[in-house]
Amino acid sequence: MKRITFAITHEVCNRRKSSSDLRVARVLARFAKIEKEANKETNQQGANLGHVLRAYEGAKLPLRIMVDQDTVRFSISNGGGAPITKLPLWADPLSGMKHCFALLPLAYLHHDHRINPRSIRVNLRGLVEEFNHKRPQLQVSLAWWGPDSGDEGNVHVFDGQHKAAAQILLGVKELPVRIFVRPNLNVLLEANTNAGDKLKQVAFDAAVKRHLGSQLYQERIEDYQKLKRLSQDDFSFSETDMVKLFRGEHRELIRYIVDSVRDGITRESTNKLMDFVEWPGKGAEKPLSYSTVEKTFYSEFLHMNPQ
Repeated sequence: MKRITFAITHEVCNRRKSSSDLRVARVLARFAKIEKEANKETNQQGANLGHVLRAYEGAKLPLRIMVDQDTVRFSISNGGGAPITKLPLWADPLSGMKHCFALLPLAYLHHDHRINPRSIRVNLRGLVEEFNHKRPQLQVSLAWWGPDSGDEGNVHVFDGQHKAAAQILLGVKELPVRIFVRPNLNVLLEANTNAGDKLKQVAFDAAVKRHLGSQLYQERIEDYQKLKRLSQDDFSFSETDMVKLFRGEHRELIRYIVDSVRDGITRESTNKLMDFVEWPGKGAEKPLSYSTVEKTFYSEFLHMNPQ
């Protein structure tokens, strides 16, 4: 005899669940609560890995790493002591950046909202279903570590946040990460931006691209001040001055300048228009898309040349 199981469900939640496993439905309901709390924050459009980590006792501790010539050593308390873990330290043959691979508890992982300002949206259900079917993670998340003082600093995850969030929501307590050790953060920021923009390695929404471009523009401002021996609060130079100095990348710099203006308008707390704008490209909860704002308001009212 065929066994039939019945369960009492909430109508709206049942529609959202569709034909998914009940465990997947519970995970997505839990994430919906995390996202609701995240949206209460100023200028926050959806939840990111940081919000998921906080909900699951993550992002609490720094990691002390002893860096040698070709190894790294650290210790993590497991309740019965803190055994020392020793791992090989690899060097990328082209960039020269050093990195290691580690399996870390959630408490030692932190989200890098500067390099990766994306929110978690459309891809989460598919990843939760994939991992729930016992299929493995094919590519580890990327992170970086640099000491804040002495040999202690946070491990910042900047790539692979959707995969990480899906596994955390399914109950995973540790995550494998590739950690860049004491990297050049400007290079990582630019590499991650290019991956989601001109190289199309990952799908960045337009709003995320503008924010990353704005971050890169701030880096160029700091570079200009250092080269001209100016103080950090000296902004007596113009955008044109910067374009002239960085002639080798003037096209990129002009784009970063415009991105900075667009991002400043978008994230201005008094800009009430953005309450009606769907930031992610595939969202449909709000009447306007971010691309609509770019094609209308920004294209008509923004001057696209440096001043």
